[in-house]
Amino acid sequence: MQKKTYTMLNTSLKHSLPVTLIAMGLLSGSGLYAAEGTFNNFLLRSPSIVSPSQNYQVTQGRFEGYIGSVNGSVDPKAANLDDIDTNGTEIGVAGHYAVSPMAVIGIDVDYENKKSGEEKSNTTEISPSVAFTLTPIFSLGLAAHLVSGTEDVPTGGDRDTSFNTFSIGATMHQDLWEATLAFNTESKDDNKPQNNSAQSFVLHGRYRVMPAMALGLSVFQRDTSSIAPSLVKAEDETGFGLHLESQFTDMLTGEFAFLSTTDVDGTSGDDQSEFVAMAQYQVNPTMEIGGRLSYLTSSGDSADVTAIRPGIFLTSYF
Repeated sequence: MQKKTYTMLNTSLKHSLPVTLIAMGLLSGSGLYAAEGTFNNFLLRSPSIVSPSQNYQVTQGRFEGYIGSVNGSVDPKAANLDDIDTNGTEIGVAGHYAVSPMAVIGIDVDYENKKSGEEKSNTTEISPSVAFTLTPIFSLGLAAHLVSGTEDVPTGGDRDTSFNTFSIGATMHQDLWEATLAFNTESKDDNKPQNNSAQSFVLHGRYRVMPAMALGLSVFQRDTSSIAPSLVKAEDETGFGLHLESQFTDMLTGEFAFLSTTDVDGTSGDDQSEFVAMAQYQVNPTMEIGGRLSYLTSSGDSADVTAIRPGIFLTSYF
């Protein structure tokens, strides 16, 4: 029972992905984006990161660093189990560079370490990517995701994680709207379930309803049933996101999102919600600073989970 609660917490934090796949960005005043691009498709740990095809906006170079924390708890439904506290650190760096008017290369590196009760884990993900602008309103993106890590389970020793997945996405954009379709491949290892990662699809669209405001909607599906053990019944994980981005002043922008997921990690009845708020301030034409705060809740038959994830980031252009 205790192991189930550990797994539920790690899954809830990891798959606020859906949320790596959910769409919405901040407005940008930096002037380093193509004239067609009216959305900022970057910001580490933002729900806007959907596909490398959204990097069509980069016309020079961009670097970003992020540091954040995770603090939460698991409340087991079983009467004889105590609450389990969790905490951890998130660190990320990303760089993108336009090698030509038609091609942008990039790399993202993310590191997370977490402690949940007596269980400890760390994960590193390296994601090189390339985006091609094929027409003035169409771009294609490709990325690899190289994941590695370790998990220290009190009842079973250390477990190593090592797997690779790939993403392909396409974005259409013109003036006030942007639409993206992305696909992520699966990884399946029958001998090491910690190396399993479900394939997923995401459809994202947004529209600028006012000069200083845009609304967006995303839907996604993760085929978790395809990677479940043969004797385990699993549902496909599905979800949606509602997004609002606004430019408060010439220097200050903000993003707000509500993300909802059902059957988290394939477990029927496990539902998750996350509220995300971000703000970004332009210090000068080549530097921006910002912050992110999210509140996540997950409810299932075995346990309820809550988590708060604050963080800060620094962006520079070159």
